Amino acid sequence: MSGGGRAAGVAVGLALLLTLSGCAAPDPEVIALEAQEVFDELVAAAAATDTAVLRTLETAPPRQERCPGEEDHSQTALTASGVVSITADEGEAGRIRDDLAASLDPEEWTTIIPAVAEQRAWISDHDVVVTLSADGPALVIAVFTPCSASSASRAFASPVGMPYTG
Repeated sequence: MSGGGRAAGVAVGLALLLTLSGCAAPDPEVIALEAQEVFDELVAAAAATDTAVLRTLETAPPRQERCPGEEDHSQTALTASGVVSITADEGEAGRIRDDLAASLDPEEWTTIIPAVAEQRAWISDHDVVVTLSADGPALVIAVFTPCSASSASRAFASPVGMPYTG
């Protein structure tokens, strides 16, 4: 076998090994679906909060963000923000955040250390990141897809800009 043929054979063997060992990159559509599903579940759970406590909850349209240091790569951010009623007990946003956090399956979501004390964060096996933040009366739900060259082509089917008000 020539040097070029041997290299091609090694490359094919390595690709097969990676595929069989589960190290192949997941399908971007699977990642997008995972991100959308967890976002929708968290928003639905937050929306079920008593409106005397969580006065508003509004989703924003999905947005593409450039990945730091990788101009040809981007990630999708899904966000929702809510405001706790001024008549609610102090710390209600934190309680809602903690209730939402408890809904994440620890076998699917690994806790990561966020940069901000008021924030909780998790990462999935597909590198989807969930952050839940509570700062004063504000509650923020954010889900991020991993950086990808093809994330700009993904479509998210969830209705956006739909306020949940009390």
